[in-house]
Amino acid sequence: GDYGWKGIEHTLLALDKYGVSYAGAGENITAAGSYQILQAGNMKVGFVSFTDVVPKHFAAGEDHYGVVTSNYPELYAQVNGAAQNADLVVVYVHWGIERSERPEDYQRSLGKQYIDAGADVVIGSHPPVLQGVEYYKGKPIVYSNFIFGSSIPKTALLKVQWDGQASQLTFVPGTSSAGYTRVLENEVQKADFASYMTGISYGVTIEDDGTVVPQG
Repeated sequence: GDYGWKGIEHTLLALDKYGVSYAGAGENITAAGSYQILQAGNMKVGFVSFTDVVPKHFAAGEDHYGVVTSNYPELYAQVNGAAQNADLVVVYVHWGIERSERPEDYQRSLGKQYIDAGADVVIGSHPPVLQGVEYYKGKPIVYSNFIFGSSIPKTALLKVQWDGQASQLTFVPGTSSAGYTRVLENEVQKADFASYMTGISYGVTIEDDGTVVPQG
């Protein structure tokens, strides 16, 4: 997108050439806003992706490539459509205030609306620092989980295990500096990560092994 919608077009054409699936961008607004379903073993996983933070020249149009934004009128219908055709629905959203460790009120509101529309897991990005975790109707909203290559003391991978009814989240804590991201191995650092994540989350505890435990 830094090279305009033509840059997005070239990126997506390269992905098409090598058979890499994607969501949240496409040859026009309809394609960009459509959900995608991937087969994973015996499970169908639906993906809906969009951005709430986007320069105008990134946005898809009726006749050119780009990304889809959160004000796309068919967004909730796409989440619901994915829910009707997949066993697990993941919504990815690029949102929030850069470098802020707390989600804005609108993020918390939107995350719950996506779950009401049929999402099973909502995962955010953008800040590009970690934000907390919250459960709504037994389903997780991870407000920011984003590996970023600049100097960020705390970052993480997220594991999601799905048994058909409830998901188990586990963080693999890491740190990033000089463009190099690595897993935290030190037990003290891992405990510090768990305490930090618990402190910025809502109604959950992150254990020292990275397991996310809803409270109550």
